Formats: sequence, structure tokens, C-alpha cells
Amino acid sequence: MHREPKKPKNPLLPDDDQGNASKSVDASHMELSAEERITSYWEKNKSSIIGAIIISTIAIIGVQGYKLAEEKAKLKIQNAYEEAKLNDSLESFIETHSETVLGGFAALELANRAYEDSEYSVALELYTAAEKALGNSPLKDKARIGIAFARYQIDSADGLSALESLFADTTILESVRAEAGYVLLVDAKSKGDSAKVKAFAESINALDNAGSWKFRISQFL
Repeated sequence: MHREPKKPKNPLLPDDDQGNASKSVDASHMELSAEERITSYWEKNKSSIIGAIIISTIAIIGVQGYKLAEEKAKLKIQNAYEEAKLNDSLESFIETHSETVLGGFAALELANRAYEDSEYSVALELYTAAEKALGNSPLKDKARIGIAFARYQIDSADGLSALESLFADTTILESVRAEAGYVLLVDAKSKGDSAKVKAFAESINALDNAGSWKFRISQFL
């Protein structure tokens, strides 16, 4: 029987290491190939990679810079507001910062003062300015009911219509809705409309966050 001659062995390695040596060479070749591929990729794309890093860094610095500038601007407005209060010059502050939330808050303050002084037309103008400036602030709803009250003092029918719209608006604060409903209830009571009184009372009592208006209704009725 003819046998193929055995391949010569590496005399420097034990028999068991012959296969391992071959595997080691292959692994070294693969490692080198991977390294070469990475080096090649870097050489071809280093400009775009470095550019992306620079752009990202600039973007981060820009965002942080914008935040710092924004905070500085807010602080400046707050200081101007405090100074206007001390100097009793909120009217001037409102004119300068009519589109800011703090400007809206100042307008709301002056509107309340005007209303208490029975200057209803002035109050209506200031409440309207406050509503516009307050944006998404919860105080916006206070300005809205202020508008309705001022309109009521100028023209009761017009004001009642405004209060009914507020009471029906489910997007505003429930405490504001309850306040509008309470005034409507009192008006209905004065006119002897018991059906409306009952309906308003039930609607207000169904609100989860009506505040003290539920107690006031129970006291009034």
C-alpha cells in the first residue's frame, strides 16, 4: 500500500504546536490587515472626521453661550422691574418690555390697581396687555377674567357674555372657571332664575380644583 510522504515538520516546534503556529500567523495577518484598514480609513476620512468634531464643538459652545446670554437678559429685565417698582414707574417698564412675561405681570399689577380705583377702561386696557404678554403662564387666565370683570363694569351684558365664555372654557384654570361661574350664579340669583343658579352650583361643585368658590357658594345659597 502506497503512502503519501509526510510533510516535513518544523524541528523547532513540538508536534502539538505545529497547528498553533499556523493559526498564529493567520491571526497576525488578520490583525495587520485590520490595522491597515483602519489606517487607510483614517487617511481617507480624517478631514471630514476632524471637521465634524470642530462643528460639534462650535455647536456646543454656541448653545452654552446662548443660554448664558439668555440668563443675563432675564436678570437685566428682573433688575429693571425691581427698579421700576421702587421708582413707581411700572408704566414705563411695561412700554419697554411689553412682550415679556415680566412685562405682562407688571401690567396685571397695574390693571388690578386701576380696577380697585374704578378706572375700568384703564383696567381693561392693561388686562388686555397682560393677557397678550403672559403667554403660557397660568397668570394669563387671571388677566382673562380681569378683562371679563372690567367689561362687566363697563357693560353688564357684555361682561356676562365674557364670563359665560370663560366658564365654558375647559382649557383654563378650574379656579378661574369657578370664579366666573360664581359671579354668573350671583347674577342669576339676583334675577330670580333658580334653574340657572342650580345649574351653575352643580357645575362648580363638580370641579376638582375650584378652590374656595365651593365654600362661597354654600355660604351664599
